[in-house]
This record gives sequence, C-alpha cells and structure tokens, in this order.
Amino acid sequence: MQLDTTEENRLDYMQRAIELSKKMKDKIAIAYWQEKAYWAKKIPSNVDMYNLGRIFFDAGDANFAYYAKADSVFAVYTEKYPAQPYGWYWRGRSNWSIDTSMMNGMANPHFEKFIEVASADKDSLSLRAQVKVALKYFIGYEIFVKKDYPKAIEYCDRILAIDPNDKDAAEYKSRLSPRQPAATPKSATDPKTGKPVGNKPS
Repeated sequence: MQLDTTEENRLDYMQRAIELSKKMKDKIAIAYWQEKAYWAKKIPSNVDMYNLGRIFFDAGDANFAYYAKADSVFAVYTEKYPAQPYGWYWRGRSNWSIDTSMMNGMANPHFEKFIEVASADKDSLSLRAQVKVALKYFIGYEIFVKKDYPKAIEYCDRILAIDPNDKDAAEYKSRLSPRQPAATPKSATDPKTGKPVGNKPS
C-alpha cells in the first residue's frame, strides 16, 4: 500500500483491511483503517465524514477515547452541514457517552439543536426514533440532575404526542404525576331514619 501511489489502489487496500477488521470484529482496527481511508481521499464527502464519526462512536465501546474523537468529527460535520439533523444527533450521543451521569449537561445543546432541526426536516417522521431518544435523555436529565419532575412530565408528553404507545414515556409519566387523593366515601344512611350508619372508624 505504501509503495502504490495510485489513490484508487491505496483506497482498495484500505477497504480490504476494513473488511478484514470487521470479520475479526475488531472495532479499533476498523476505526484505524477507516480514518486512513478518509484522509487518503482528496475530497472526502459528507457521507465519508459521517461514516468516520459513526465508526469512531462504535469504537468507543472498546476504547473510551473514541467518543471524544467521534464528537470532534461530528463537530466539523455540524459546522459544514448545520441543516442535516444526524450530525447534531450523534454529537448528542457522543457527549452523552462521555458525560454518562449527565451532571455536566454536555449533550444538552446538541440534542436541543437536533430536535429543532429534525422538527423542521421534511422527513421528520423518519427521525421519530431518534427524536424519542433525545427526549428520553431530557427526561433523565430533569429527573436525576435538575429534580424538575413537572418538566420531565412535559418531555414525556412530547414523546407520547408522536408515539402514544411508547411504554417508557407512559411509565415515567405515571410515576412522576402527582397522585390524586382518593374520594372520601359517603357514609351509608339508614333508609328509614336517614341517619348515617357504619361511619365509625374500626
């Protein structure tokens, strides 16, 4: 590969290395060769950049540092293609993977922007699953970080508005909603006298 100066041939070698790494299920090797292939191209496309970010994200399972690398790629992606929702979504996912406790709110601005862009996208229905993920992130953030249960319920309602059958959102809303006090039972009355009967506590 080093001796071959033809771009097409070099990329072919790299693609073969990627496929071999996939067969070995070696995520770090896949990321290594995918990055080499990306920089070997004279003009990488937006698809090339997206694929590199996704592969870096997947490699985060094997090496935590790859979540930051994925975020770096998707940061560039969102700068170049701000109207494309998936860049914002994967920035949110990458930062959530870094800030797993959500205490620093690292994913917040990216998921907020994703929801905004996805809502305006002409194919917004196809993004419903990803929007639900982002909204569920905010449910967790409001519950565990902000302790703002009414706000968490609002996010539950937003999920249920696009998917009334979402069991997670329904369950969270049920647990978070204030319980209504049970109605005080009316005392039974004697039909002859009209006086209450059986109303003394046991």
